[in-house]
Amino acid sequence: MTKRRRTRRKPETSCTTIDHLPNDILMRIFCQLPQYAILPASQVCRLWYHLISGNGLLDVFVLRVVPGYDEARCLDYEYYITRTSRQYRRAVVEICNQHSLLVAIVTLRKIGPDLKELKIILDHRTFPNSYFQLYYERLKDLEMGLEEFEQMLWEQEIDSYVHCMRTIARPKIEESGDNNNNTIQDFQKPSLGMNPQISDTRTIEEVFLAFVYRHCFQLKVLHVRHQKLRGSHRPKVVLYEGTEMSQLVELEIHGTDFIILADFPNLQYFTVNGNTTGLQFYSDFPDAFANLTHLEIYNDDLFDNQCLQVISKRCHKLIELTIILQNVKITQKAFRHLDQLQYLRKLSVAIHSPIKVADGIFEGWPKISVEKLYLTASELSPDFIWDMMRQNDSLIEFVVTTRAPIPYELLNWMQQTNRKCHLTCRQNF
Repeated sequence: MTKRRRTRRKPETSCTTIDHLPNDILMRIFCQLPQYAILPASQVCRLWYHLISGNGLLDVFVLRVVPGYDEARCLDYEYYITRTSRQYRRAVVEICNQHSLLVAIVTLRKIGPDLKELKIILDHRTFPNSYFQLYYERLKDLEMGLEEFEQMLWEQEIDSYVHCMRTIARPKIEESGDNNNNTIQDFQKPSLGMNPQISDTRTIEEVFLAFVYRHCFQLKVLHVRHQKLRGSHRPKVVLYEGTEMSQLVELEIHGTDFIILADFPNLQYFTVNGNTTGLQFYSDFPDAFANLTHLEIYNDDLFDNQCLQVISKRCHKLIELTIILQNVKITQKAFRHLDQLQYLRKLSVAIHSPIKVADGIFEGWPKISVEKLYLTASELSPDFIWDMMRQNDSLIEFVVTTRAPIPYELLNWMQQTNRKCHLTCRQNF
């Protein structure tokens, strides 16, 4: 008779250490940590880093590199950045002098490949024009203390930026060769010791933004803000062809004296606050408007009917369009092309001009399939307001801001006639 062997049960494994906890339990613990403890926790091991970074807990931290004009503070920033092991996703970088530019270059070399959101502030209000109109070769002298091999690579990198830049739009004053404008004349004047074959000059800012496109290739959000400088009111637009910013979704350009762009095939949010070169800017900017859904244009003095016509043809997926102008160069004919935007749901047009001629823009508009309409002008006639409510069946919100008083009885009658559309009239223009 055979004896039965008793099988011993294996003891149940118990979580004796935190390493044996499931990932979802670890994430619940990480979400309860205070903000100052999240960064140290991400440096414990690879598992913790991937869990914390993969769930966006590191995105709340912003590295602010704002050294100002103090040279000692710039050295402190450089000391911290070169020795830190933290990986940031968001950064704010301000450039106001030569030392802060060096700190910005060191910063983007260290954390640039991991950045998802970057805001650049170019502050040149207290500097003369000649400083920021230096040639690109002067940027080589800024990074001192490198090894000979690294210095050679740095010079080759700067040279490669220049070969990848192509001017797609120039201001008209630059094409005419007006010698009365000292700013443009100094900008085009060749420097002593430079190669005479180099006819197109590059400013430090242009090379630095090309440096951003080369090192921050994972960017999703990029904001470039210029503190206004005395210079040309019609900027020069340069296209950097060295790389494709396929991850970039949101781009904002504020107050520029020049604009440097790259290939943004997946750009969805685009904001331009300041002067452009007009039709050249909106027509020659390649592969940037294919997937654009939100477009905001502020204070562009060269924005005219042709610009809006090009936008209507190229931005097929546009959902929201905002146009706020000071100087009026468009007429009511420009808005006849908006019927090509089939997905447009929100339209905002504001004309901040006291000239009554601008009021003719809001006459004879075609049928626009939008759900939200915001109009601002010095005078808006009640007939135009009623025509927009009557002919646009999809309109559910209509906000009018004007200086001219409109009788309340008339507004009430419009609202009662079309209850589907919520009408709001503001008289605080």
